[in-house]
Amino acid sequence: MARVQAGQVRVLLVEDDEIDSASVVRRLRRSAMKFDVEQASTLEQAREWLKGHRCDLAIIDHDLGDGISGLELLPDLGEVPVLMLTGRGSEMLAVDALRKRVDDYIVKETTGDHLDKLMASIERVLGRRWGALRSYVQELEREIERREQAESALNHLNQDLERLVEEKTRALGGKNRLLEGTLDSMVEGLLAVDAGGRPIHCNARAEAILGQVPANLTSAQGPIEGSSWHEVSAYLSRAVGGELVEVSRLLIDGEASPPRWVSITAVPLKDDEGAREGAVIVIRDITAAVEAEEKQAQLEAQMLQSRKLESLGLLAGGVAHDFNHLLAGIMSNAECLLDEQPKSQMMLDCLADIVTASKRAASLCHQLLAYAGRGRTVNEVFDLNLLIQEMLHLLQSAISKDASVQCVLAPDLPPLEGDATQLRQVVMNLIANASDALGPAGGAITITTDRVHLRPSSAEGYLLSEDLVEGSYNVLKITDVGCGMGEETRTLMFDPFYTTKTKGRGLGLSAVLGIVHSHRGTIKVDSEEGKGTTIEICLPSSKRPLESAEEIELPEGPWRGRGSVLLVDDEVLVRTVATRLLNKCGFHVVTANDGQEAIEIFKIHRNHLRMALIDITMPKLDGVGVLNQLRALNSALPVILSSGYNEHHVAHELVEQSNVYFLQKPYERSKLLTLIRLALKEPGGKAPGRERLSPTGL
Repeated sequence: MARVQAGQVRVLLVEDDEIDSASVVRRLRRSAMKFDVEQASTLEQAREWLKGHRCDLAIIDHDLGDGISGLELLPDLGEVPVLMLTGRGSEMLAVDALRKRVDDYIVKETTGDHLDKLMASIERVLGRRWGALRSYVQELEREIERREQAESALNHLNQDLERLVEEKTRALGGKNRLLEGTLDSMVEGLLAVDAGGRPIHCNARAEAILGQVPANLTSAQGPIEGSSWHEVSAYLSRAVGGELVEVSRLLIDGEASPPRWVSITAVPLKDDEGAREGAVIVIRDITAAVEAEEKQAQLEAQMLQSRKLESLGLLAGGVAHDFNHLLAGIMSNAECLLDEQPKSQMMLDCLADIVTASKRAASLCHQLLAYAGRGRTVNEVFDLNLLIQEMLHLLQSAISKDASVQCVLAPDLPPLEGDATQLRQVVMNLIANASDALGPAGGAITITTDRVHLRPSSAEGYLLSEDLVEGSYNVLKITDVGCGMGEETRTLMFDPFYTTKTKGRGLGLSAVLGIVHSHRGTIKVDSEEGKGTTIEICLPSSKRPLESAEEIELPEGPWRGRGSVLLVDDEVLVRTVATRLLNKCGFHVVTANDGQEAIEIFKIHRNHLRMALIDITMPKLDGVGVLNQLRALNSALPVILSSGYNEHHVAHELVEQSNVYFLQKPYERSKLLTLIRLALKEPGGKAPGRERLSPTGL
């Protein structure tokens, strides 16, 4: 038996042909409806599964091999809707199937068109069933209304009950027995007491909810403290005293039955002259409704948090992208001015401060991109245990002197694939927060690594779990014994710039969340005020072996560019400063302000261009589209892609291409020139930092 994607409609697919079965599953998964498909290739498998499960719909192949017909499963399915598939269609076979309670009959077609017919039939059959269910629900609502009306009538009837019993004891004896039967059949608990608090009548439902009725419900020596009856005796006493009491929600936690939520209405009973005769109390079990409300509230809170993080992520990514373009102009113009002569010392100092501030702003943009889940992840394979061991000395120096770091590292941990630098940032951030949580008293911070197999169904309580892929994950867990967090702090802890520290600043845990997201991981927070905090991060294990990455390094030497360069960018400021830099280095620059214009210009100057510098995010035609068309015109042309985003995902589209490089905006002149020298195979060229992401340059 094979389990396919979890969903809302449970489908039993009985098909002995693996190809046909896979085709049906794929078609179901493309549907807007959500399906939970259970596959069986034989009748025995299907019957065994049906012993412990139920389904909303069955799709059965007519011919299961060896002369076995899928119609033999009909008795086991009961009232479940059934759709039959067959490779050979005939009127006789169709009539036989429909006569045996098959809801529809679909003939397999080699073109695959029968799958669309199957989906249409599914929607039609389920629509009929759901329509019947709605009718049933409406009938239940009408029944509830009738019962409420009956309850109102019973309240009035009970007020006159004692007088009617005295006047017509024999005549109404049979009717009284009928009334008691009616009360016992009610879904609500009903109890009537006299003016002294002694029970007159208690139906079966009330006893089921509250337990055996005490002899007196309103006296000082009444229900035992802690019993279920103790919860309602006070309301009965008030009703006997003439007060109408309504309690919409009350938790009953007694010894007679499990804890449950109830609503209570206690009504005083009076005779014709207004004298108090007792009271009637109606008890409704609303446990299921309360639990449903709590579950709905939890889901709404999770959805709100998810939407909030998504909105903040989009905002952060957009701000970082646009800000990177502005910084590119500021930084490049400042560097150009540094080369001009003559300059005063004050001008030199001011320009140096501008460059330094621009670099710090660019670093903040990188953190914003990390929070948005659009940060660059270098495609390298590394050992998580080794990364932590190498950081221990740095971690110990970064925390207070009264705190200590302990490691519990799992042996034989599989490698991780991602950006080791970003993972170091995650560890450092979490350790710093843990140290602050310990306060002056200090204490131990424990770093634990482990390995776990995660699936969406077992990821309850984890953030970012909606896109979780089942498989092996490396676990990084950081635990402190500090002050812990309350519910409000746990809700806001991943918001950008949120902090509980008096001098806190920066993106903090929001950057951690973005880095984990960009690595396709998940995160869980377990914290309580006064009881410390544990933050658990799960990252997908890599199937690739550990390997050492080599950077291309060519000899340094004096160098000046020559020839023409195609510069494509929709930002005027970026085009201006990049043109100025390239002109100063000896290049002739041909510019285009969008992708379509770049292709037209390239066709005119193709014989004179040595390379192209292309922005990825542009209107009309983006950088990847420009690159693909340039490759069709000149496959050997070196291309440098740049972006205000960290576009690591373009590597998947360009992994088979050569002479492709990526440069993050805002870029310094030195990084741009060294990458140009690398692309043109000129002496002194090298990948700036770790900007080269793969053997192809990404």
